[in-house]
Amino acid sequence: CQALYEALEDLRLIDPAGHRLIIEYYLEERVTLTEIGKKHGISKQACSKKIKKSLETLKILVELHRLGR
Repeated sequence: CQALYEALEDLRLIDPAGHRLIIEYYLEERVTLTEIGKKHGISKQACSKKIKKSLETLKILVELHRLGR
């Protein structure tokens, strides 16, 4: 979906850390929140919270792209 690709690019520009966490968690095989958190110097809980917030932002960006904005 073009809107998703464009929204991911926007997220990378406005929230690089969140973008990185989403990519690592959803696209890398067998990576846990604990492992990602350690890599970035944050707790598992902080990692989970950041991913959730970034996904909420991504959802809004996708909708904006679908609407052509």
